[in-house]
Amino acid sequence: MKKPCWAGGHRGPTSHISEKRGRLMPVGRNRKHDKGLPKRVYLRSGTYWYVDYKGKWHKLGRSEPDMHQALGKLLGEQLGTMKEYFDRYEREVLAKKAPRTRDDQTSQLKYLRLAFEHMAPSEIMRRDVAGYLDSYPAPVQANRHIALLSHVFTKLIRWQVVEENPCTGVEKNKERPRSRYISDEEFWAVHQRATEPVQLLMELALCTGQRRGDLIRLQWSQLDDEGIHFTQSKTGKVLVVLWSPMLRDVIRRCRKGTGGLYVIRKANGRPYTSDGISSAWQRLMNAWKGERFTFHDIRAKSGSDHETGEHLGHASKATLQRIYRRRPKVVKGL
Repeated sequence: MKKPCWAGGHRGPTSHISEKRGRLMPVGRNRKHDKGLPKRVYLRSGTYWYVDYKGKWHKLGRSEPDMHQALGKLLGEQLGTMKEYFDRYEREVLAKKAPRTRDDQTSQLKYLRLAFEHMAPSEIMRRDVAGYLDSYPAPVQANRHIALLSHVFTKLIRWQVVEENPCTGVEKNKERPRSRYISDEEFWAVHQRATEPVQLLMELALCTGQRRGDLIRLQWSQLDDEGIHFTQSKTGKVLVVLWSPMLRDVIRRCRKGTGGLYVIRKANGRPYTSDGISSAWQRLMNAWKGERFTFHDIRAKSGSDHETGEHLGHASKATLQRIYRRRPKVVKGL
């Protein structure tokens, strides 16, 4: 099966992506001749040729077996393709990231593989990156994919494979920060319809401002007289959320039922999974007839309702202000 060229490896007019039958399909200029040959390989007067990204023609032989053997050797001399380095990045870098980040970026990497894995790292140019941003059907997701590709190239520089990052200097698609603010009435109306574990998670998220994954994995050993100690899985930041009357009440209700290591747990004492909570949340949103919001929006509500929002653990005050401080500003009229 041919891989979609999207933006990668195609030096003609920019390719595009369309949605067809629920799948992403490449469209744009296709080969009129030499169909079925590897990328950049052409048959001319009975001889196979490979054209590199500089336009130089390399003779590969007159038979298909000779062509494949010569092509493999040629690409090997070019320090391998992106497939090799995507594999290494997945093994050495993604494997060490927080579970939610790892899952998200593993999914993103699949799309980058389709576009770029057949290319040598040195072949990827800024125009390829720009083409991907222009052609991918979801502009915000395209930004996330290219951010990941940029980090892959940061590692390639560290691994002494390339000298430059082709993602640097390429303007991203415009994004508008999410502005959904959950009112107190909305929060408690949804809370009333939720199952008890989801209710407790909602209240913990509101009190602590921590991410869902860190709350699902919260253990009793993280609690002491001072408060709840968190090491954020996404950033590694260590912080303590001090006790408040509401937080003490939530924890008191969490102590009921089956014992175990985890604060929020199933009847068998095991923690809930991220997928399980996601499914429960979607059912809850479907049952509620009001304006939908995400579980992560509760973190933003906590950051907005708090005096400073510092308990979210963001080092950047600009990010905190732009992303998480969503409460409408109240001003005096004339």
